[in-house]
Amino acid sequence: AIAISGNTFSGNGSYPARMGLIQTGNVNTYTTNGINAIELVGGTVSQNLTMKNNGIPYIVTSSVSVYGSASPTLSIDPGTVIKFNTGTSLQVGNGTTNGGVLIARGAAGNTILFTSSQTTPAPGNWNGVTISGDAASASDIEYAIFEYAGSGANYNNANLTLYSSSPVLRNCTFGNSAGSGLYVTSATNYPVVIDSEITGNKWGIYSTSSNPYVTNTRIYSN
Repeated sequence: AIAISGNTFSGNGSYPARMGLIQTGNVNTYTTNGINAIELVGGTVSQNLTMKNNGIPYIVTSSVSVYGSASPTLSIDPGTVIKFNTGTSLQVGNGTTNGGVLIARGAAGNTILFTSSQTTPAPGNWNGVTISGDAASASDIEYAIFEYAGSGANYNNANLTLYSSSPVLRNCTFGNSAGSGLYVTSATNYPVVIDSEITGNKWGIYSTSSNPYVTNTRIYSN
């Protein structure tokens, strides 16, 4: 992949940079641009990479997928903000033959945010994040916020969907989905939700043919 690193972007009329997910492993300085965010265009990535926190949001303008026969890992730095345009999503893993892993470990006071790109966000603004397949059970998500997704407003439209996958979700918030805060389906190997909060959704947790283990979690006002 082409490296875009160690540069200063300023005084640009719109986005200072437009890049694919594979370029997000680079660190640059961004100041006083027309849209002070990085435009992230969609596509499928099949290699390991780390999404760096550049101090400004990423705005996803078309859907992004991370999967392949070698089960690539997408790691996201603490404090990273990812905003999604209408109709876009992030998918990690794709069934049994194309694995993928998401490592999104924020920290207290330095959370990772998956949210709407709208100036005034509302439930259903974007599609959501999906973690799919048994290989994706190695995913680890801590101190992350998922909000304003669930486009379609059905129970299977969610901020975060676990499909045949059983990762650990710890100290996470799932809020303001037009559908479910968390949708779990065909996940029989005990996905874990611990020390989290699920609020403001149409449904809190919606589980089908699954064995989720949920503990010390506040589920309210759904």
